[in-house]
Amino acid sequence: WRHIAELLAAASVVISLLFVGYELRLAREVASTENFNAVLGNNLSMGTLLTDNYDVWQKGCIGEQLTDGENILFAQLVQSYNNWAFIRWRNSAGGISRLNSVQAPLAVALNMHRFPGFRDTWELTQSEQAAAHPIRLNQAPGSGWAGEVRRLLQILIETDPDPVRDIRLCGI
Repeated sequence: WRHIAELLAAASVVISLLFVGYELRLAREVASTENFNAVLGNNLSMGTLLTDNYDVWQKGCIGEQLTDGENILFAQLVQSYNNWAFIRWRNSAGGISRLNSVQAPLAVALNMHRFPGFRDTWELTQSEQAAAHPIRLNQAPGSGWAGEVRRLLQILIETDPDPVRDIRLCGI
């Protein structure tokens, strides 16, 4: 009887581990679905934000003169776009999203490459963030999100010295 009891105990441990594995897989699928829904909602929100402020977005992207109020709004739009892209990048790099981890920083780099106003404002917001948070532990200079965007921008500058500046592409 002792051997049968040990065999049953071992079988119950194996069954418990299989159940835990199954539960983890289900939890990951639920998290992935929730993340997809959140990304979809963020995409819709970002599109609405840019559409509602298209006149300022357009003028700011191409580098036209903006009023003080428009400058503040455009900086907030660029920061919102950057945050939206950063979250997509972080989720894909962390395996939470099925997106390619280059798509989001490439979208920002393309906007910087095509539109001088977007680039200047993006760089300004990045330098302001760096000044506000001077110590970034475990992050080498040029690494992380901003480093990846700048790396891709440099590739674009080298491979496409005369980019298409169709204003309809800003924010895409």
